Amino acid sequence: MPWTIFWIHFSGNDIDNFNRVLNISVNDGPRDIPYNEKGLQIWEEMYACLEMGYSKGNLNNANMCLYHFLATFQYVEKHFSIAEDKDNMIRETIVFMKEKIGCKFKVEDFSVRYKLSVSHFSSMFHRSTGTSPMEYFIQLKIQKTCQLLYTKSITIKEIAFSLGYDDPYYFSRLFKKMMGISPEQYRQTRNLRS
Repeated sequence: MPWTIFWIHFSGNDIDNFNRVLNISVNDGPRDIPYNEKGLQIWEEMYACLEMGYSKGNLNNANMCLYHFLATFQYVEKHFSIAEDKDNMIRETIVFMKEKIGCKFKVEDFSVRYKLSVSHFSSMFHRSTGTSPMEYFIQLKIQKTCQLLYTKSITIKEIAFSLGYDDPYYFSRLFKKMMGISPEQYRQTRNLRS
């Protein structure tokens, strides 16, 4: 089977930190890597750019592309079609959450849409967003609360009900836990800025 060597040389004042982030050491030998079509496309773009000369613009462009190129190897799961399908699923879930911000959900309500177990869906969601599906949904509700407190003259009780909370006191405690101040205090800070 034919093969090709792609040679890249990079240096700079911060090269030790750069290599540490990439888990590269001077003692490393060759590594087996999966076929990386996206990385090869970026390589071709960098090479074509440098073939046009070594102007400052061409060098800067190639330098910035280098980070993207290396990311396709360092974070493989983010750059393959399986990852794209997963990311699309997470994006669709977040859009759904935003559209149904006033509803009550359990994790099962999200996972069943993709025929996944709760644990598998939750694990994928957490890997993609850094938080659980329900924590993310609550964060969206708190974010919406901040917008409503800042722009609307409706009661906190009305806001709580509009976001699916039957108990406005529980809602206020949740808001304070996440924001550090109560909804009423948050509204007062808006009035001070006006």
